[in-house]
Amino acid sequence: MLLIALFALAFLAISGRCMVIDYVKSSAVILGAMVIGLLIRSRLIKRRCRKTFAQTPALHGPESMDISDQGLTHAGPGCRGESTWDVYTSYIESQHLFLIFLAPNQARVIPKRALASEEELQALRSLLATHVGVIFPKRRNPNQKVGL
Repeated sequence: MLLIALFALAFLAISGRCMVIDYVKSSAVILGAMVIGLLIRSRLIKRRCRKTFAQTPALHGPESMDISDQGLTHAGPGCRGESTWDVYTSYIESQHLFLIFLAPNQARVIPKRALASEEELQALRSLLATHVGVIFPKRRNPNQKVGL
């Protein structure tokens, strides 16, 4: 896209139909406005997430989770749920946690610190590989760490 814009700029400059300086100034203003808009949007999203968390007391308490060949059973303040493995579409492992996805923007979080031993960690990896099987997002190197 940038290459096309540069070619268009060069063509217009050669043909004498526009002033390069004016084009560069207006492009810089537009690009600057886009960057500022993206920064503001990301801050608003973070603020909305923090506000939603603060206003939802059910998210503040401890949660327990049982993981088996049948699926996940989780319990927290005022809620309890069971889900079979077939509802999960993919998973990803980072240095500190597992994310098991129900949808591209919805996941169960399992902190590695909640697992009691290396054996439990290996058992969880094995269950995920067997029942979910898809690592998300697809990476060329499966040993590559994800910054979560």
